[in-house]
Amino acid sequence: MKRIVLAIFCIIAGAISLSAQDTLEQAIQYYDNKEYDKAVPMFQRLAQGGDADAQNALGVCYEKGQGVSQDYTQAVYWYRKSAEQGNARAQCNLGLCYDEGQGVTKDYTQAVYWYRKSAEQGYAWAQNNLGLCYYNGQGVSQDYTQAVYWYRKSAEQGNAVGQRTLGYFYEQGQGVAQDNTQAVYWCRKSAEQGNAVAQYALGNCYNYGRGVSKDMVEAGRWYKLAADQGLEIAKKQYMELYAQGYLSENKNLASNTVTTTTTKPKEKKKQPIAQKKPTKQSAKTVEPKQEQTVAQQNETPAADRSIDTDIPVTGVKQNNTFAVIIGNENYQSVAKVPYAANDAKIFAEYCKRTLGLPEENVTVYTDATYGKMLGALQRISNIADAYNGNISIIFYYAGHGIPDDASREAFILPIDADGTIKESCLSLSRLYSSLARLNARRVTTFLDACFSGAERGNGMLASARGVAIKPKQNAIDGNVVVFTAVTGDQTAFPYKPSEHGLFTYYLLKKLKESRGNVSLGELSDYITTNVKQRSIVVNNKLQTPVVIPSDRLSTTWRTLPLR
Repeated sequence: MKRIVLAIFCIIAGAISLSAQDTLEQAIQYYDNKEYDKAVPMFQRLAQGGDADAQNALGVCYEKGQGVSQDYTQAVYWYRKSAEQGNARAQCNLGLCYDEGQGVTKDYTQAVYWYRKSAEQGYAWAQNNLGLCYYNGQGVSQDYTQAVYWYRKSAEQGNAVGQRTLGYFYEQGQGVAQDNTQAVYWCRKSAEQGNAVAQYALGNCYNYGRGVSKDMVEAGRWYKLAADQGLEIAKKQYMELYAQGYLSENKNLASNTVTTTTTKPKEKKKQPIAQKKPTKQSAKTVEPKQEQTVAQQNETPAADRSIDTDIPVTGVKQNNTFAVIIGNENYQSVAKVPYAANDAKIFAEYCKRTLGLPEENVTVYTDATYGKMLGALQRISNIADAYNGNISIIFYYAGHGIPDDASREAFILPIDADGTIKESCLSLSRLYSSLARLNARRVTTFLDACFSGAERGNGMLASARGVAIKPKQNAIDGNVVVFTAVTGDQTAFPYKPSEHGLFTYYLLKKLKESRGNVSLGELSDYITTNVKQRSIVVNNKLQTPVVIPSDRLSTTWRTLPLR
């Protein structure tokens, strides 16, 4: 689903003169026809005269670069002018700017302040945004009851996202008593408006008999509607029902081109711009845990291959954050690590496009030798010294790990080593101490590797014993938080449908769905739950990621934002 912002321009009867109203209506018509060069000067004249609707409209033009050069600072300026006059859409838009750090410093408290002002006037998108703030505990204390309250306000106005999310709350029993019948009720309302995810979820309800009686034909009907909008998993479910003989015809679905799970639902009809729904999307208009909508928990969804191509570009800038990314795939003396190079490549793109790191702040090492690894650590140390520690660091590694049989010390395996000579490997204790000594504001570390001697997938490294070894836990100092792909002597598996490691796939998937606007606690919960469930289904073995914070961050790491 795409970023949601604002509708433009609700005209308040009698609030402006007839000539000004005519001018605004004409400007809206130009805007609606994409004649921005004509619309913008008219918006500017009215905005400078104090018209709140025109001020909000001008903010939209600056934000989207329509008829003027894109300028988030100017967008914020005009949104604020309008918001301070009480314009609900502008208040929501200003909250969104604070939420995403566009034109202003990111500030969830200010975002909540403006969302609330708008929501209390009955603006549905602001109610959704405020509900998600309560759900995630951003700018306010986490409170599912309040989240339900605001989403219900939106749902009762007919907002499809609000309805779909309220159905989710009923299904999960979060903030309300669990009730599949109510879940289906709200999901249906959303689906009937054309919401593709709700249509898919309603298909699941009929398919699995949750909240309604089982009805494969009805399930197929809703899957088909969702598939026609580009929801790949709905197409897969429809074709499975057809193959099983539940449906009399496939309605040419097999010949449809379905490539993405995020295609925006088609509008039923074009509306006048004064009544349009918001056209910009933010992290605050995506319902919580979209991947687990109504009746979806027991599904076996296909991998979202669009995570490699449909990478969100957020406009966030993090000039003082640096990433060191290593993907070791093609080893010289031991088995390769499937997809490790792709893991590193795509994670780097998310760092740049979604998390907002400048190109020069992201360094990728593919098939790194021991010397390259030491060089990478020295380079980031030099950068930290130059910035006097006023930086944040992301360290990512995908590749082999190896234990020492006697000491159970864990090592990262360079591309030119086989693990028999531990002096040619990078120990985790050395890695962690090197990162801690950087004195950075924070070092977030992701390790898609196991350190038991197992290969990624099946088998053991030749240098390891015939059984997996549970490596000892290393102490972590400084401002370091480590995400590891496995617990103890488990194996880090690949996820072949995605061409990624299983851990990295769900890391990327969460970055995509949240547009990078996620706390470390939320990221941990998502990765752990999904990797654990998917691995037991696909591999018949547990893989349980774990987070290891330093003592300094042991009580606060969950609330820290990733970016």
